[in-house]
Amino acid sequence: MNSFRINRTIVSPALVMASVALALPLASAAASTHQTTPGSPLASTGIVGRVTGTAAVLEGSVDPRTYTTTYYFQYGPTSAYGQQTATGTLPGGSNATSMVKISETATGFLPGYHYRLV
Repeated sequence: MNSFRINRTIVSPALVMASVALALPLASAAASTHQTTPGSPLASTGIVGRVTGTAAVLEGSVDPRTYTTTYYFQYGPTSAYGQQTATGTLPGGSNATSMVKISETATGFLPGYHYRLV
């Protein structure tokens, strides 16, 4: 199994809107450099979506390319994380080369937590 990790930290709930504005140009840049030939899976950690109490929807994108790819989010109070969401799977294909938006709910997610898509 291939694992690709990209880190993102949310310092406070007030920064969620700022993170949205910052994440959009990064996603565009990643899309413009996307390769069209088969290769290793690609992953991009996105933003924190809906937050309800201590539950948050973590977002990201995965391009499984030619491999069946499993993914999950790790999160926690430090970059050691300690918790993770349920694992999802995306099928690969002979010519799979498109980013798939994904989201998973993280329970016990607090302001200032680190998170990443694995």
